[in-house]
Amino acid sequence: MLFVYLGIFLLSFLLNDFLLELMGEIIPVDSASFMGNYLGEFFGLALLISTAAFGGSIIAEDFYRQTGNLLFPKISKSHLLIGRLIARFLLNALCVVFYYSLVYIIAFAKYGEVSIKIFNSILWALIYSFVLLAFVTFMSSLMKNTSFTIITSILILLIVMGMVRAILSYSGAITENNEIPMFFVLSYFGNIITASLNMPTERFVTRLDGPPGDKFEFSSWVTPSEFGAFLGMVIYITIFLVFTYILYQRR
Repeated sequence: MLFVYLGIFLLSFLLNDFLLELMGEIIPVDSASFMGNYLGEFFGLALLISTAAFGGSIIAEDFYRQTGNLLFPKISKSHLLIGRLIARFLLNALCVVFYYSLVYIIAFAKYGEVSIKIFNSILWALIYSFVLLAFVTFMSSLMKNTSFTIITSILILLIVMGMVRAILSYSGAITENNEIPMFFVLSYFGNIITASLNMPTERFVTRLDGPPGDKFEFSSWVTPSEFGAFLGMVIYITIFLVFTYILYQRR
């Protein structure tokens, strides 16, 4: 997974530094905006892949590998589940810290200083990674195959959630005074990772889309507020872990 994050970093470096300079694009004037370029969709994809890879086997591996932990556990199921959650989260946190270290180094090399807001961003990244881990663990409690758990989790978070966000934006279900539907989209909370670098930021935007001569407006929420992100993620963590515990005890 460390090599995956390294590959994502090198890809981001290629796109944000090398290619932008060739195209004559303006380089961000401050380190916070510069780091935001490295914490966008590619980082979110890496976070999703690593969380699914680490968390997909938390419960499903007992069926897939026939470990016997469900029928003849050497320790209680509760302790086994908690231990696995802590271990997998720490592994994922190590990958996240590794990636942020690379971003910190290149930002310092380019600007001679690094905005302290990077620590806010890494904190949100770790909280969001635990939300994803709780979701993947819940999916693992429903399935008997590790690979299927990983693939299903990635498809739901990457494709299904993305489609729901698009439908909400294009259908007009959300307005500047109605952010509630977005809180049902789990991936929406991940936007706080980048947005926290430039808080307060514009959270609601309206853009034009479509072919020339036939453009139409669509609106979208860019990021939750810091309070909304924290409250929403705590609620999701609680819901997923409670249902996971119930299902795990019954298997």
